[in-house]
Amino acid sequence: MIGAPVSYVRAVYHAVHTFFIVGPDGVRRPVRFSWKPVAGVQTTKDTSKNPDNAYLQEELRERLKKWPARMMLMMTIGEAGDALDDPTVPWPARRVRVVMGTLTLKKVADDQVADCEKLSFNPWRLVPGIEPSADPTLKARRNAYEDSRNRRGVTQCPFLPE
Repeated sequence: MIGAPVSYVRAVYHAVHTFFIVGPDGVRRPVRFSWKPVAGVQTTKDTSKNPDNAYLQEELRERLKKWPARMMLMMTIGEAGDALDDPTVPWPARRVRVVMGTLTLKKVADDQVADCEKLSFNPWRLVPGIEPSADPTLKARRNAYEDSRNRRGVTQCPFLPE
């Protein structure tokens, strides 16, 4: 069913850009990442519950008071002929997908500004073994995100190298 998500942790998130995984043998493989809820996807067409549209934040706070939520990090492996530098072109659904890990959410940050908003996300801040593709949109995001971080005076993501 197409509709609004019932929860942040009952929706799928797709990173539309292609990256390359570099193996110990030096071979580069194109991949795309996504997050899938362990509990499954659930949507609704009922928009009457929360007219101020804050229902997702409220639902997440209430959910995490009761139990943790888990999301799987999925990696889709590209094949010859797949679009590597155009995020508007989807890859065929039959591509191999691998579970890379699970993220467990236990609580919402008490102070969103201090604990979350001051962190700087940038899709070019990559761990060793992952490289960006030649996607021009991805390249543009690098500069836009760095400029935004500098204007806000926030720090880099603390768990990634400079």
